[in-house]
Amino acid sequence: MLSLFILLLPATLAHAISKPVVGVSTVYVEKTGTVNLSVFIDSDERIASGSFEMVYDPTLLTMRTVKEGTAWSNQLKSLNSAEPGKVAVAWAQTTGVSMKGTVIDFSVSVPSASIGSTINLTLKNVKLFDAQGREIAAQVLDGQVKPFTGEVKEHPGTVDVNKEWTIRLSTPYNPATLNNQTVTVKRGTVAVEVIITQIDATTFKVSPKNPYTKVKHTLEITDQLRSISGGKLNKPVRHEFTVK
Repeated sequence: MLSLFILLLPATLAHAISKPVVGVSTVYVEKTGTVNLSVFIDSDERIASGSFEMVYDPTLLTMRTVKEGTAWSNQLKSLNSAEPGKVAVAWAQTTGVSMKGTVIDFSVSVPSASIGSTINLTLKNVKLFDAQGREIAAQVLDGQVKPFTGEVKEHPGTVDVNKEWTIRLSTPYNPATLNNQTVTVKRGTVAVEVIITQIDATTFKVSPKNPYTKVKHTLEITDQLRSISGGKLNKPVRHEFTVK
């Protein structure tokens, strides 16, 4: 079983591991078209209500669809994307729940004039509260649509349809940033469902939920995977492999 070793940079954000994470996916785009993104949340603290705004430059991106994600259960929700350049989200319920997953899933169109640009997806006015109305501090991860400037590795030979990858990092990672937005497998441009398993403070595994199709795939790790102190990846990674 091949292990991928990846360098995480040091940083100064203290106690990031103890905070809930609210983030927007980062995607790497090399050609015009429609891409799918998410705003995700990972919190062991019980959240009763919250709100945020995601803002972007509508001259560089066109919002196509916005829909509810998987993190919500019985909350009352408000989702407003009518204003160009902004999606406003709010939710509430009487009891707090641990929220893990996507809050919204959305797709944007990237015109040819925007290819090669770094387009920011910024979270503003992020507020989380418990059932007693106390504010819960959160780590916010803004996202981007941008060209890929990281490291590309190609696996020699072919692998089995149930291939499991072990990724070892140079620094302990923040588990709240290890999810299906920061670590993905794609078949061309099609996302493949994978299971991400934490092994220890510096190691995790990625395995397919169903056997891979016998073609070329790409395992991608974005720079939103953070160390426990908030450090980014030294550079994003793409590991290409062919399934026999």
